[in-house]
Amino acid sequence: MNKPTLQALTAEIEGTPLAEELEVVRACARSVRCDVYLVGGLVRDLLAGRRSTDIDLVTTGDVEVLSGCLAERLGVVFTTYPVFRTAKIFTPAGFRLDLVGSRAEEYLFPGSLPSTRPGSLFEDLARRDFTVNTMAVSLVEPGAELIDPHRGRLDLEAGLLRVLHSASFRDDPTRVLRGVRFSSELGLMFEKRTRELACEQETLAALGKVSGFRIWRELEMALRGGETARAAVSLLRDLGLEKGLHSALAADDDVLDRLAAADAASPAMCLAIWAEELDRGAKSELGDRLALSRSDRKVLLAGADTGAGR
Repeated sequence: MNKPTLQALTAEIEGTPLAEELEVVRACARSVRCDVYLVGGLVRDLLAGRRSTDIDLVTTGDVEVLSGCLAERLGVVFTTYPVFRTAKIFTPAGFRLDLVGSRAEEYLFPGSLPSTRPGSLFEDLARRDFTVNTMAVSLVEPGAELIDPHRGRLDLEAGLLRVLHSASFRDDPTRVLRGVRFSSELGLMFEKRTRELACEQETLAALGKVSGFRIWRELEMALRGGETARAAVSLLRDLGLEKGLHSALAADDDVLDRLAAADAASPAMCLAIWAEELDRGAKSELGDRLALSRSDRKVLLAGADTGAGR
């Protein structure tokens, strides 16, 4: 199977704002003399013929120096997170650049945030969630081939989500929620062993140790109304993971149908539809578990009949 180059991957976006942003990144990388790689979701989406507004980058150089160059050339500010060797830049064209210094990670206990150390590009790819997100291509050398050490392209072509190792969901249980989102948004299916790991009691137990803020951050990206929300909640139910949010939470076919019909519903309204059969006390507990904002909690407690009723 031929490995595409950056030029082949980005051929369809030439002349677009995204291509222009990538050219700025390339110019900055050459200016500060560091290697920069396009990784993760954008590589996956380019291979699948989809568009993305988030640009994930890995550099083996100094994150802050490269971010400063990018911010100056784009005329924007940037935010750095030195502990995790990351930076975030929102560009004038509406893209988000997520820049990471190549690193290795270690999880001290299930559900914890990782401790990090500088690492190689291959160590950085090995710390990721699913094989389809472990592909990279050099921005500095447009003729360089796709880097695919975990055979992510094969899984992408097969429509599969595959974890990199058996402890993946225990290390970071939000990965299983991310997988649910990828499945509902992109039509990818958990491969057999990955699905077995998602259904294990250890995964459910580890999910219980994750902060509500982190859980809701993943869920609200999946609960966007319509068929995507329906597919996400259905999969969470089938995997037995909805009990990790609240022991009484359950989605019957009527709930799934109402989610599918709620095309314009907000994430909070989708949650209200999902939790409509819970009493007020249980809804309040769910709001506490997910660390909902005051406005989202108000929607949840008011019930689904405020906007997407039967």
